[in-house]
Amino acid sequence: MPKPNSVSGTTAHETQQQKSAQLSTRATHSPTTTSLPSSAPPSSSSSSSSSSQPLAPVSKTASAQCDQSTKENLNGPLTSLRNSTSPTLQPSSPGHFKRASSDLKSPRPSEEELKLFSQPLPLLRDISNQNEQKALFLKKLELCSVQFDFTGPYANAFEKEKEIKRKTLLELVEFAETKSGVFSPETYGPVISMIASNIFRSLPPKVQPACQAEAPVEELEEEPRPDPAWPHLLPVYTLFLEFVVSRDTEPKIALEYIDKSLIIRLLQLFDSDDPREREYLRTILHRIYAKFMPLRQFIRIAIANVVFHPFVFETERQNGIAELLEILGSIINGFSLPLKLEHKEFFHRAILPLHKPRTLVTYHKQLLYCMVQFIQKDTSLAVPAITTLLKYWPVTSAKKETLFLHELEEILERVKSEVIEPILKPVFHRLAKCMSSKHCDVAELALVILGNNDTVLDALERHREELMPIIMGPLIENSFHWSTNVHELTQSLQKLLLDMDPVLYEERMRRHCVESDSEKISRQVMNRRWSVLEDRAGDTDERPFSSSKDTKGA
Repeated sequence: MPKPNSVSGTTAHETQQQKSAQLSTRATHSPTTTSLPSSAPPSSSSSSSSSSQPLAPVSKTASAQCDQSTKENLNGPLTSLRNSTSPTLQPSSPGHFKRASSDLKSPRPSEEELKLFSQPLPLLRDISNQNEQKALFLKKLELCSVQFDFTGPYANAFEKEKEIKRKTLLELVEFAETKSGVFSPETYGPVISMIASNIFRSLPPKVQPACQAEAPVEELEEEPRPDPAWPHLLPVYTLFLEFVVSRDTEPKIALEYIDKSLIIRLLQLFDSDDPREREYLRTILHRIYAKFMPLRQFIRIAIANVVFHPFVFETERQNGIAELLEILGSIINGFSLPLKLEHKEFFHRAILPLHKPRTLVTYHKQLLYCMVQFIQKDTSLAVPAITTLLKYWPVTSAKKETLFLHELEEILERVKSEVIEPILKPVFHRLAKCMSSKHCDVAELALVILGNNDTVLDALERHREELMPIIMGPLIENSFHWSTNVHELTQSLQKLLLDMDPVLYEERMRRHCVESDSEKISRQVMNRRWSVLEDRAGDTDERPFSSSKDTKGA
């Protein structure tokens, strides 16, 4: 079975009993989070048609094996998918997703649905006839399509039916893992129907404590909120992943069910508060991207329009940004050279604006990986990247400022000084301000970039007459900095500049001393003027009130 904790995924060869026990144990544990992907996404196994179609009803072959009530239940979720209000995404019209209101009514199974649990069904492995086994498989899919309430007024009701459904889901997963040919074309519709009826739901409203509304960036931490329905969602997501990666699943036929509407609704689920669900969604979406080639461009556009744009320009509160950036990091790594125009536009319109939100700390590692991948493939993108950093440079958060400095350092290490010549002065002005920061981490990192980065040193060597005056003032003022580490780095940089051009260095030192003396004189004159004004104001306040007659008499 493919592991959900890896973007690339592997197939585990275990015994039937071990896998069943392992799946039951995983119902209370979250999949392990992995580091950023370092390789290109796996290639698609086969080509598909260039366009996807709406979700179709269950085929006649599958319907013939079930009674009329079975067919209606199988078609229900697919019909709701087709008729849902989810936006049909176009490249020029971004979608938008809103969470459910707090008064959302929880689902309650109907009497007809509850009748499905009245009679026990045999195990799939006990049926030897292939046709009967397939019919039983479809019947169990119908049973697992029944929705239960885990958070509302019926959370403690229907415990027996919930347990039957959970065990049936585990049996379906085990059956799909151990038997070949489970996913035939006539089962595509019922499988996706069952998956859709379970995972596509309104997420609970976000509750943000008032104390976190204006919390510092350093205190913005994700608080996982486990979904009470996870014992049912886990086997559903596992079966979904098994369906996507299975060799029996033909992409050309499956595109009839895994279409654009389903992709949009999957992206909406990334806002789930349960990190385990987001981990499975990340793996499944990446597998869909790798296997269903006609959907690749749409997936990239949908990520930008449905998730990133509302997050950056409207809410600034969104789960799943880090997981989506992990997918994009692997996708970007597989882009061919030279980069296509649409890929560059994606960099400008989707990746760069992600530096704006104040919650950058929660996904900066993944964002930096995407930035580096783009710049390694096209160094000309370094200029707009650095320009965006300077545009959104933080001034009140030292933590976020260190992240920007680290990113600036990573970008500068991958380009030559000639590439960034148009923005050298703004970069040095920003580094000069950071160098004189009272926060030691910010000042140290800025001094390290100026003293150790080859691109910066090369630019300083070739344009020292223009760039050295920018950093000389803050460099001299750092001799009064409270941090000893900043003192040592400042002295090293001063020695480096002196060795680079002694004449210019001494000239700038003298000029700075003259400017400092004149500034001190101006400050003293200003202070004396303020003292005179304060004295006069004090005399006026202390003078007692007197009438004009008293004044004349005096």
